[in-house]
Amino acid sequence: GLYLIKDDIRNPVTFFVENKNGNNAIQSFYDMGETENELFFTSNNCNVWRYNKLEKKFNLLKLPTSSQIMYVLFLSDQQVFFTTADDGFLTYNLSNRTVEHYKSATHSALINNEIEYAYMDSHKEIWIQPKGKGIVHFHPFKKELVYYPPVNESITHSRLFIHEDVEQRLWIQPRGVPFSYYDRENKKLIPFYEKKDSQVDWEVSDGLMGVCSDSQGNLWLSSNYRGLEKATFRNELFQVHSVGEVALENNTRMV
Repeated sequence: GLYLIKDDIRNPVTFFVENKNGNNAIQSFYDMGETENELFFTSNNCNVWRYNKLEKKFNLLKLPTSSQIMYVLFLSDQQVFFTTADDGFLTYNLSNRTVEHYKSATHSALINNEIEYAYMDSHKEIWIQPKGKGIVHFHPFKKELVYYPPVNESITHSRLFIHEDVEQRLWIQPRGVPFSYYDRENKKLIPFYEKKDSQVDWEVSDGLMGVCSDSQGNLWLSSNYRGLEKATFRNELFQVHSVGEVALENNTRMV
């Protein structure tokens, strides 16, 4: 069930918790999304429970799938993105209540219907981790799906990393793909580590354990084999300009 903990009451308020008479069927909950007036709780049996903050009551939204509803992301004020456990993903329009269902049978870029994770970047584009290797990119407003397959089966890391820094640079390490920068203009993943003296384009330690960035935009990488690394992306603040061939004494002390 759900428990609402408030600072002005001693005991939590419970929802969907079975009572002694067997009423209120137990629901499982997986994720929550919020709008100005509502909370959206994903649940089992194709259910999404919408909690109205003003009326303080739940309303049921049933989606056209038999699967569990797992993740919820808001593409806009009216457009919602839902993933399922084993039936692809859906988009739902709050105004006209229309649903679009994306499955592997109708969209080949979605290699299977089992979605393990979904991430929305600052451009409102979705990155989907299906079961297995590689990653799927979904552009909701163009309704485009692109699959980035594994580039090297020998890459054994199982950790998915997606990180966007303060400069909105998007860094991704899908399963079976080295840690990469997403070139949004050309829709390509550019490897962070490269072998300069080899025909092999991609190289990365499969022991990458963590990725983060600081307020200056520096990227910090932690791995089993390389330790802690810092990557700095900057333009030089100063440039040296020659004043010409005029002979000047080097006696400048202050500017």
